[in-house]
Amino acid sequence: MKKTNIPTPFAPTSASEISESFLHYIWKTKNFNALELISTAGKPIRLSNWGNHNHDAGPDFLDGMMEYDGITWAGHIEIHVKSSDWYKHHHQVDPAYDQVILHVVWEDDRPVKDIHLVPIPTLVMSDLVDPALIDRSKDLVQSRYRLPCANHIGGISTFWLNAWKERQLIERLEFRTIKLMLRLEEVNGDWEQVAFELLFRSMGFHANSDALEALAQDISWQLVRKHVHDENNLQAILFGRAGMLDEKLTGKYPDKLKTTYGFLKNKHKLSSQVFIKWNLKGARPANFPTIRIAQLASLLFNKTSLMRNIIEAESVDQLKVMFELNVHEFWNTHYVFHKSVDQTRIGLSASSVRLLIINYCIPLIYASGYIKQDEMLKERAIRFLYEMPTEKNSVLSEFKSAGVLCRSAAESQALLHTFKVYCAPKRCLECQVGAKVVSD
Repeated sequence: MKKTNIPTPFAPTSASEISESFLHYIWKTKNFNALELISTAGKPIRLSNWGNHNHDAGPDFLDGMMEYDGITWAGHIEIHVKSSDWYKHHHQVDPAYDQVILHVVWEDDRPVKDIHLVPIPTLVMSDLVDPALIDRSKDLVQSRYRLPCANHIGGISTFWLNAWKERQLIERLEFRTIKLMLRLEEVNGDWEQVAFELLFRSMGFHANSDALEALAQDISWQLVRKHVHDENNLQAILFGRAGMLDEKLTGKYPDKLKTTYGFLKNKHKLSSQVFIKWNLKGARPANFPTIRIAQLASLLFNKTSLMRNIIEAESVDQLKVMFELNVHEFWNTHYVFHKSVDQTRIGLSASSVRLLIINYCIPLIYASGYIKQDEMLKERAIRFLYEMPTEKNSVLSEFKSAGVLCRSAAESQALLHTFKVYCAPKRCLECQVGAKVVSD
């Protein structure tokens, strides 16, 4: 008997057990019987370009190409669990899907036509995929562990994991760069304003990051720069706009700040301050917003540019110097305005300074290099991360328990990014580790 190249079909798995993300993974990795693809119309499909995965609105894979029915087709590829999802998502009336040349589905439960009522070639995947692959993906995505691949990742070679962590680090830096670029566009290319806002957000250390960022946007670097050489004015503006100079406050220092803020508010015609909700729940006194604002006033004092010192720094030690504080003496015995203590811990700890370098300085250096196409700046940002010790938190402990070593801030940033973007939302099949676990 003559041998055939047509693969033996697998027993189909129910559509209810299949996710669209799984189909995206299968299509992107071509991890199925792809030797002889036949449409629902019984015609061969020969793909020369499987398309580029689209993570934005529109068809799932862009710019594909195939030979079908004696014609070369160029366009997009859309993937659904059921063909009827085409109508459920209203693609039949969406011009963005007018160039779809192939509809890839798990179950063909309804013929599909484009916006011009022309039938779209459809490929059914249900008998092309090994059920063992489906089972492994379900085990991963439905894992009860905080780190879904905890039982598998430790068995992957160190060489492969190191290369993967390098890619994850670049992805994290570029994610942050995109955010900074969007904000840069909103403030008409004002790097100093972007740096000013990021400094405030970073000084919130999660507990008050949003609140301090809102404060920075309310004040603006343009106003602060006019007063960077007057420490009293700086403190008055920051505490005043933060809504912390209550009329009931008494004492020499609060009275002076209130008087100064009243004068500056009239001088600069400042509107009533925006309402900012400060988070004190579970915060240690050293992380109270009053302390952070006092520290910010010290960091801003005599700084006519925030970006220059960051971009010109040649070493991590030079960045550390930027965070040396000389806070007003009032805060040596106060965590809040209305109550004194014997002594406070007013300085930034070594771990806090490292976090500020990681979350404030490094993103600005890398983004600046990215936008200016300055590879030296980008490489410097990465080098600084490799020179700094790893962070310590529960997420990194999870990776350590799973057998993944973390030797620097570069690697801890890569792992934290992976957890936030892929592990926590169970996007395992979009993660290279998850894809490898399922494929292997």
